[in-house]
Parts: sequence; C-alpha cells; structure tokens
Amino acid sequence: MTPGDSEGVIAAAQTAHPELAALIDELYVAFSFDANGEADWDAQRAMFAGGATFYAPIAPGGTPVGVDSETFLRDFKAFIAQSPLGESGYHERVIHARIERLGTIAHAWVTFEAFVPGQAVDRRGVDSMGFVLNGDAWKLSSFATQYESTDLPLPRRFLPR
Repeated sequence: MTPGDSEGVIAAAQTAHPELAALIDELYVAFSFDANGEADWDAQRAMFAGGATFYAPIAPGGTPVGVDSETFLRDFKAFIAQSPLGESGYHERVIHARIERLGTIAHAWVTFEAFVPGQAVDRRGVDSMGFVLNGDAWKLSSFATQYESTDLPLPRRFLPR
C-alpha cells in the first residue's frame, strides 16, 4: 500500500477535513506492510498524542482495557512475530470514513478492509478514532476497533454508498 491509496474512498472527508483525512491515510499506510517487512513503527509513534489510549477489539462479554501507545505497538509487534503475518504481510485499507470536528477535537469512524497482500479481503471492521489539535498538527488521542462478524454485520452508515 502506498500513500494515497485511500484517497478515492475518503474524498468527501478530505474536502471537509483534509488534514485529518491525510493523517488517517498515513496511519493505515504505516500500519500495513508487505511480506517479511514491518509496519512503520516510528511513523505511527509520530502520529500519536501523548497519553493516547488504545483498545484492542473486545470479545463479547469481555472488559475493555486501554493501553498506552508503546504497549499497543509492543503487543502488535509480538502478534505479528507469533503469526504467519510476519512472513505474508498485512494490509488494511480505508473503504469509508466519516470525520467530525469541533475546534481542537475531532472524531472519525473509519471502515476498513484487512487482507494479506495478493489475497482476498479476510476481515472488515470499524475503527473509532479521537484526535486533538496539538499546535498546528492533529494527533491521534484514542483508538478502538470493532470487527464485523456474522452476529454483528456493519450497519449501512459505515459502508460506502
């Protein structure tokens, strides 16, 4: 995945909130990697606000547990190292985004597809992202994911029209 791959699917968001749309696009590019590669950990760190909180997908009946950015990155690295994804690669691409802003805070609902490069999409989900304006730069302040399942299909409002 290269920067700008998501441009077509978040065009409306880019028009209304170009800085936030660009940050979201950069985040998914930094999160993705090809076979025997790695996510861009430093690029991700640069996008996170101090004190940013991350919530892993919560299993039904589970308790949400927030972690700081370094714990999130450490856990993600360990997951990749212990799974076939380290060898095969992993990509996520934005298929829909809705961004709302009020002053120095913003929120985005981002629908994504996940896949191994060269293979079909194997998962979809929605990321809920909070942002804060730090001087003249937007930073990610919170991040939570909900994967689609047979018991929880994605509502229309989270899908491209």
